[in-house]
Amino acid sequence: MKILLFSPPFILLIFLAGCKTPVPTISKSYEEAIGHNIQVEVPEVYEAVQIALSLTDTYQSDLNLINSSTPYYHEMISQFSKHKSHPLVLKLEKKLKKAGAYGEVNTLIRFQALNYRLKDEKLEKKNRYNIPFIYNVAPYPLFLLHKNKRLINSFVQETAFDMFYKQHKGYYDSLILRSRELSDYEGMQQWLEREFPQVQNESFLIVFSPLTAGLHNMREYKSKSGNKKQTIMFVSAPDYETGVWEERSELEKSAYASRVVFTEINHSYVNPTTTQHIDQIESAMQDLKGWKTENVTGGYNSFSLTFNEYMTWAVFTLYAYDTYPADVFERVIERQVEFMMSRRGFTRFREFNDKLLSLYKQRKGEKRVAELYPEIIGWVKLNRISTQNTVQ
Repeated sequence: MKILLFSPPFILLIFLAGCKTPVPTISKSYEEAIGHNIQVEVPEVYEAVQIALSLTDTYQSDLNLINSSTPYYHEMISQFSKHKSHPLVLKLEKKLKKAGAYGEVNTLIRFQALNYRLKDEKLEKKNRYNIPFIYNVAPYPLFLLHKNKRLINSFVQETAFDMFYKQHKGYYDSLILRSRELSDYEGMQQWLEREFPQVQNESFLIVFSPLTAGLHNMREYKSKSGNKKQTIMFVSAPDYETGVWEERSELEKSAYASRVVFTEINHSYVNPTTTQHIDQIESAMQDLKGWKTENVTGGYNSFSLTFNEYMTWAVFTLYAYDTYPADVFERVIERQVEFMMSRRGFTRFREFNDKLLSLYKQRKGEKRVAELYPEIIGWVKLNRISTQNTVQ
């Protein structure tokens, strides 16, 4: 009889093959510090990692990944471009090329950066989150910060990142202040809690870098006990003082800045509501090709993901309708519709958006947005388009 011997990591992978992948959890110490509030941060290790990512060929070749139109970007390039062949940058490029820039690998890189601070130009753990051990042996190209501390410390020291961050600390602080001037975070939260009363959220953390362009995403994490939940949003910075933004009013800037954050925050309300109706949604949509073009980025390859994206952006329309004057609302939403259809490839967004707004205006009594799901799903079913472009 031939006996096969397997290493412990291989055995562990076989055991977990049929199990749900473990996710990071909030640490006990951080759980006690989390309140029912909205925090906004530009963390130093997060910014260091964003700079390293921005030097990769993958980021440099995709305008959606990096905001290269600001003075900050040019100051960053002036100091850091000569380090684009640093081993950290090369390793990140290798991971991105293999896993893609829009997937979970990149999201995990961003998330892990929140778990560290810099002390004497070296990584020091903040113990906010517990990273599952299985990530150390997972069969996909993860980039784990604790396994790459030497490379990150080397990058921080060789590039004089610490000095760069301190020199721009006033700028980061001004962006945080500006974000609160433009976006009524507490008002958004109250509006969403009113319209999705069955969904309970406790803490929101908004994280941005001046280098981020259109790569926005949201993730939810819980404590091991399940008693605390934090929703983290990675978004672009509210830098609206140059270019076309100079010609726009403060209210239009507010609407745009609010949309950037709102369409991430409300995923934590829309997604669980969609889950309750997923069978009806799949039956109604039937064919994703009738709702998006083939070049839609971001992995919207399921009915739930596609419907959620339609819904989260359309729900912002409802919030904007309640929040901004009619003229501002019309200009902002028209640009939003064009962006969703022409730039992002969600081909039926104008019709969907108009219908949900109509349902919202006509609702009776205390009916909430969450209760409009059966009606908007019914509209989807009646107005779907097959791959042969025939109306059903």
